[in-house]
Amino acid sequence: MTSERTGIAMRPASGTTQPVPEPGLSSAEQVEVWVRREAAAGQIVVVMQWQRKVREFFLDEIANLNFHTRRLTLTRYGRFDLEGRSMDVPRNALMLCVPTADVLDAAATGRTWLDGRFMYRRELSPQERRLAGLIVGATSVQR
Repeated sequence: MTSERTGIAMRPASGTTQPVPEPGLSSAEQVEVWVRREAAAGQIVVVMQWQRKVREFFLDEIANLNFHTRRLTLTRYGRFDLEGRSMDVPRNALMLCVPTADVLDAAATGRTWLDGRFMYRRELSPQERRLAGLIVGATSVQR
């Protein structure tokens, strides 16, 4: 494929010509229902970072869950309310997602989207590589 603006030949970041669909967002109500029903300390969660038109998904795990204060704390990304909004960074920069298969896949593979289009894969952190291995191991055991 050739860029119309620059004339430079470009190849899709995934190595295929098929577009990679962007995972859907979770509403605050969906996140709260999921947290109340299924979340527990040590469980893997997905954090979405949204800056302007760029969306990235990261793996993290719950360090502490407190229903009395309506907060959960993640090992890497800090405090969130039960509706999935971060309490430690600028508003709407980080949000929890319900860990559906498409969201887990996006986070475990380090995919990044710009304006709804898949752009590239980022390098996973050592913690994310460990968590991604746990997800892959759990899905292969379930099959």
